[in-house]
Amino acid sequence: MAEPDHLVRCAREALATLDTHFSMSLGCPPSDLRRAGWHVVVARSDVDPMALLFGRRQLLQLVSPLADTSGAPRGGVAVVSPQLRVPLSLHLREWRPEALFTPDGLLALDAMIRHNAAADLFPLETAHQRQWYTHAGAFKPYLGQWLDWIEPLDDAQEMDPAALRLLARFGAGVFVIRDEEAAIKSFAGLRSQSPHVWEITAAAESSPDEGLARAVIARATKAVLATKRLPLYSHAARDQSSAPVISGLGYHCYGDTLTCSATA
Repeated sequence: MAEPDHLVRCAREALATLDTHFSMSLGCPPSDLRRAGWHVVVARSDVDPMALLFGRRQLLQLVSPLADTSGAPRGGVAVVSPQLRVPLSLHLREWRPEALFTPDGLLALDAMIRHNAAADLFPLETAHQRQWYTHAGAFKPYLGQWLDWIEPLDDAQEMDPAALRLLARFGAGVFVIRDEEAAIKSFAGLRSQSPHVWEITAAAESSPDEGLARAVIARATKAVLATKRLPLYSHAARDQSSAPVISGLGYHCYGDTLTCSATA
């Protein structure tokens, strides 16, 4: 059954917003994300906030949206450090976006980077993230048993150290569920990533089957949509439990990202 025209239009607008959001961080036109194959951008070595703040230099950043329904080949952008430009460009000729984000593709990429640039990489399996989005017409609110347990944190009244740490991490707001001893069992935090996109990060100490993660993510999503912004949720691609939780709230997968770094 075909979707109504207004939902199709909202989905297209959401994808265009995310393309612009990611292209701004990559330093390329949004259209490069949708061109077939990889488009390689060489990063400036003198402008690396990770090196300044954390003592690590960024070697590679990949963003690849899923292919659209037209059947066109999948595209993506790779922002690479100057020392990796030649070997990475050659490597990506053999590994198209749909092949690179597989276990074999990540192993081959890991081996290439370790051989040419660094041995102290964080595992690429953990760096591989899946990005999800929704919009007002697609969002499915949570109506389960935890609805009345969700509360927003207030930095003016909060005394719990764990809650204060969450407020320090997430400047746009935090929603939590506490147990009977007032310990936080689940949270969803918001960060303003750009004027039009807010990122949601969530964690639950218990099983997702209890609905804890779904409940706080839904509340955070509702808060983002109320500001007329687009919610963006990411999780490690290897985390098989997150996809059904997030898709059950009406989220759609945007694509894959990967960022790797080494000691500066």
